[in-house]
Amino acid sequence: MKSFLMYTTHFAINHLNIIVFIMSFLESLALIGLVLPGLVIMGSFGTLIGNGQLNFYHAWICSALGCIIGDIFSYYFGIKFRNKINNILLFQINKNLIEKIQTFLYKYNFITVFLGKFIGPTRPLIPMLSGVLKLSFYKFLIPDILACILWPIIYFSPGICTLIIFKYLTNKIKNKFYHIIIGSGIGIFILFSYMIYRYLYKNKKQDIKKILMLKLEFIFLYF
Repeated sequence: MKSFLMYTTHFAINHLNIIVFIMSFLESLALIGLVLPGLVIMGSFGTLIGNGQLNFYHAWICSALGCIIGDIFSYYFGIKFRNKINNILLFQINKNLIEKIQTFLYKYNFITVFLGKFIGPTRPLIPMLSGVLKLSFYKFLIPDILACILWPIIYFSPGICTLIIFKYLTNKIKNKFYHIIIGSGIGIFILFSYMIYRYLYKNKKQDIKKILMLKLEFIFLYF
């Protein structure tokens, strides 16, 4: 048992990019992702990135690929088992909430798929529900790819920022890489905020209020 644990630890340390891919894949899988603490896991990878033990760009690519592949699996899972999914206990308990998600997926598929990636409880459900509704694959895939590209950066950020702040406080930052990360994070935040603003500006306030309330319901359900 001890040798197995040593081997597993050694493998994980020497194959961190594979671990990032696997965890991102599992995070995106239907139902499985609900029980995984995504922010904690991805934040831990961010800490390794900030400490220089994990290459940011390699981790970003591996995480984005794992995310996309996991979502596609979930999408086709929803298509294949669409008639049985409603019998799942989780869905029966939260039937009204699931129906609301399906309504918003039907009416606002792009923004629902995109924003749903950044909220823990909706992340593994929306791809599956998109399949259940037989949402066009390309209508699902385009916002999903965009979200999966941004998702790792946002979820890595807490760990990276923690190390950056620590190193600033201890006057140990010498690598311009950290400044690039900070600048990229600010740029992504501004872009993300602008996209949401444009969407809010173009749509009716009442509909937006409903979408935001739905997201809040999921947050309360998650905690």
